[in-house]
Amino acid sequence: MTIMKTAYLNLALISLLLFNCQGLSAKTYLSQDEFVYHVTEQLNRNQTNQPVVFNKKALWLKSDLQKQIKILLGHPYPKIRITYRWSKIDTRLVSIWFLDEIGKERPISFAIWVQDNKVQQMRVLAFRESRGGEIAMPAFEQQFDANFLNQDGFFDNQIDGITGATLSVRAMKKMAKLAIMLHQWQAKKEKIIE
Repeated sequence: MTIMKTAYLNLALISLLLFNCQGLSAKTYLSQDEFVYHVTEQLNRNQTNQPVVFNKKALWLKSDLQKQIKILLGHPYPKIRITYRWSKIDTRLVSIWFLDEIGKERPISFAIWVQDNKVQQMRVLAFRESRGGEIAMPAFEQQFDANFLNQDGFFDNQIDGITGATLSVRAMKKMAKLAIMLHQWQAKKEKIIE
């Protein structure tokens, strides 16, 4: 091979590698610890009793729970355990769930604060897709705040879509519903009536 041909092949190979690596890194908006701190601060501002302290836990997805998750998501959750934080305020359970769902091709990481069987706050922690990052905008995320599921399994307040981000929006809705379901599961397990 000539030197020129070798140089072009090397350049083509480098370009191909760089092109394929685009989008692999996540745009990180918030860490799990930052979200927990934010929620703790909000709860402590509103509490007159003891300060709120979150315990770190892991929920193992046994077959009975995984079956319910599969019905909700349309597929099994890809992990065998889910990390979350929980606390009790008076007799109520407060939980924060850290969940991932594929948008179109890559996972999107979410933090969801659930209390009184509704999403109190939901934030995108990390976004890895090439499109649909608008779901991390505060105006969109706030549609989930103080939202709960009605008897038909739909959100009480409608969640508007985003043109070009349909799969990301769908992933976010699914994770909000899953967080409520997991919260209710834990409340039942802990024998907390909500």
